[in-house]
Amino acid sequence: VDSSIANTTLTAQTTGAAGHIPVRSSTPPDPTDPAAARHLVQWAPPGALLGQALAQQSNFAAALGARYYLANNLDVTLPDAQGCSAGAAIAFIKAQAATPTITAADGQRIVLANGQSDSRILFDINAEIILIWNGTNWEV
Repeated sequence: VDSSIANTTLTAQTTGAAGHIPVRSSTPPDPTDPAAARHLVQWAPPGALLGQALAQQSNFAAALGARYYLANNLDVTLPDAQGCSAGAAIAFIKAQAATPTITAADGQRIVLANGQSDSRILFDINAEIILIWNGTNWEV
């Protein structure tokens, strides 16, 4: 337990937007910022990627706003997000030995952090990834 926050009451910032819900922060507070330790709870918008992941063991079409656990080498098809608001997202975690393939809908691309893009990606890192629709393409 971090002794600098061990006796801190978990409270949410009072600046949450209407309709947002308080959730435990996914990032630890900055230990050099005394105000940060008071806000271990953050506000999440409705439809945020929260909760237990849906386990998948065979090929499937993903749904916006869902979080999936990919148990093996399977194929995931992203939904056609044309017309969706920028910020729509889907989260994926996977078994360590799995190497699933994630494919965008026809004509859509998946843009990586390095700027490269393709219509499909091989999910080969052991981390959670979140694909976010930017209004034109999916971004990792």
